[in-house]
Amino acid sequence: MRALTAVLLLLLPLSAPAEPRVSVKARPWFDGLRAVARGLEVTVEGQLRDNLGQPLPATPVRVVPERGAGTVATVTAPDGRFRAVLRFAGEGSRTLRVEHPGGALLGPAGAELTVVVGRTLVDLSLALPEPVPAGEIATAVVEAKDAAGWPVAELPLVVTLDGKEGAEVRTDGAGRASLALEGLRPGRHTLVVTWSGDDRRLPARLEEQFVAAATLGVELRAEAAAPPTPGAPIALAGQVEGAPGLEISVIVTADGRPVLATRADRNGRFRVDVEPEDVRPGRVVFRALARADEPAWRDGHSAALEIDVPAAPPRSPLWTWAPAAIAALSLAGAAWRRRAQAPAPRSTPTRPAPPPLPPFERRPVPTAANEALDLLVLDAIDGRPLTARVVLLGADATTPDVTRLDAPPGPTFATGPDGRARLTGTATRLWVGADGYAPSCHVCPLPPGGRAVVRLLPVRAHIQRVYEAVLRAAGRPPIRFGRETPRQAASALTARGGAAPSVDALTRIVEAACFGPDEPGPEALTAAHSLAERWKIQP
Repeated sequence: MRALTAVLLLLLPLSAPAEPRVSVKARPWFDGLRAVARGLEVTVEGQLRDNLGQPLPATPVRVVPERGAGTVATVTAPDGRFRAVLRFAGEGSRTLRVEHPGGALLGPAGAELTVVVGRTLVDLSLALPEPVPAGEIATAVVEAKDAAGWPVAELPLVVTLDGKEGAEVRTDGAGRASLALEGLRPGRHTLVVTWSGDDRRLPARLEEQFVAAATLGVELRAEAAAPPTPGAPIALAGQVEGAPGLEISVIVTADGRPVLATRADRNGRFRVDVEPEDVRPGRVVFRALARADEPAWRDGHSAALEIDVPAAPPRSPLWTWAPAAIAALSLAGAAWRRRAQAPAPRSTPTRPAPPPLPPFERRPVPTAANEALDLLVLDAIDGRPLTARVVLLGADATTPDVTRLDAPPGPTFATGPDGRARLTGTATRLWVGADGYAPSCHVCPLPPGGRAVVRLLPVRAHIQRVYEAVLRAAGRPPIRFGRETPRQAASALTARGGAAPSVDALTRIVEAACFGPDEPGPEALTAAHSLAERWKIQP
């Protein structure tokens, strides 16, 4: 019995259950997964990798659509890549589930994709040269892209110009096609590019309106073949070609300076007489600048016309005694009339016009106890007192921008109806501004006090002075009001080149601010000063 028990005890460990084995599965994942729709057909591509990044060959993969098509099963290639094609019954947005069910050594994997099934949109865009030349060959480029922004290659497009259908063009690999626009007349045109569509892409249409512009042809000649007579007007005539029936302005310049402005007739002919006092003696270069009030025509310039202008003839000896004789006769007639009249008071001799008043004057008072400044603010044009704002600025204050009409921060005083204010405190500069006037800033240490006068220019007058300073910097004399407009004055500078765009922009500001129906605002003042800074001018 004891022997049997010992045998059973020895056999008992052999009958115990074995310890279970643990198996670790790899975690697969989909790499480079994408779905491409071509009409109702969708292609799903990707690669299956394990958690170490190694491709998984001969592994089953299935694509399960949300609706509209059946499940497609496939097997990965030796490099782990797979491809599945689904065919849907209708258009719209679809969700696809890409799955690997898992196995003994691999865990399951899954990912979702969203794709738009059906015909996709085509976006057409057009690039035109600026400006579009008339009468020449202009090249336009049309570009086609899909809804995702990718270029669409080999897309046939039909081009229609002004209702006349042209040849078909086809986009290249970058989705672009060049259009040759030949023989365009000056004026407005309409270009239409259409794509008729197919089973994969919706139809598309692009309509673009543009202006083809041509340069006016200008001819300038002297009416007389012989040199002009000394002291006589210089007769010039010319012809503007290219724009019959339009209103054309013609500006004649002498050595780059405008001297006369006129208009061509309906046939483009014009004629001017240049006064000898408007040009200097010697060889003068005349040019004509033509401008049409029509965007289809660009400004034209004539060739240089050189004329030898003689000096004015010397005065006749008659002029040496004629003024004295005329004066003597006038005095005799006046004496005869005074015989029957009471003696008239002696007239005050005419004095020359005083020089322009300075914008700021300070008159110190030699009194140590006077630490207040008596300030008077006047209109610089007519001298009337102004109700103004005065701001005291210390040495640490930022220099105020005088192109802005709002006051800077600081202790503020206001002048009364008489234009006067008594300033107390400490300051190194004064900022003075009034409604409708360009503000100014002046160095004026306080204390001590004394008296000071500030003269403010209206905004219109201030912008005109900026304009005149720009003309002087460009080598152009001041504008002659009544004989030429600001735009005519700038046309000569445009013909000479250089910084003419700045002058032309300032001309538009001056015309709107100084000759427009509305009072100029701070934006006009700021624009004038910014252009003056480009010319390095301190107005």
